[in-house]
Amino acid sequence: MAELFASVLLFNEGEYFLVTPFEKVRIRVEDCPFLLTTLRVENAGDASTQTLYLRTSLGEEVAIGAEHPLFIGADSSGNAEPHPTVNVRAGLLGLVSRSVFYQLAELVVNRADTAVESAVESAVESAVESAVESAVESAVDCAADSAAGKIGEHSTHSLGIWSSGVFFALA
Repeated sequence: MAELFASVLLFNEGEYFLVTPFEKVRIRVEDCPFLLTTLRVENAGDASTQTLYLRTSLGEEVAIGAEHPLFIGADSSGNAEPHPTVNVRAGLLGLVSRSVFYQLAELVVNRADTAVESAVESAVESAVESAVESAVESAVDCAADSAAGKIGEHSTHSLGIWSSGVFFALA
């Protein structure tokens, strides 16, 4: 029954509706209409090809990426708990379960580190010396920012996760 309701659920102008060919009924959703309960990782550790798949409690699977972005917001109840959500489809959000959130936390990387690794790999593969210089400059900049306590202030020096070639900053 839940799968049937989920298949006719619509989010429009801040409100939720169940839409059938015969009627459109507004409903109230307490938080998020979906709960994301399972994480599957493909190509773990490779920033350019790593893909994170989340499955809803109803069995629908989405790949975190440009079409299904991950957001870490504040909990609407006013407590300090993180409120991680993913756009499942057409503005319908799925709340990431606590266990999946902890699994995502294990995948967090420093964007500057992955940028340096990518630049070094590119330099080795193509034998382009300028890429190594760029990686060294990036590492020096990151070290300087770290020493100055500025980690997270610049988009290339933030903590986050990679999925489908997109970096989702968490800090």
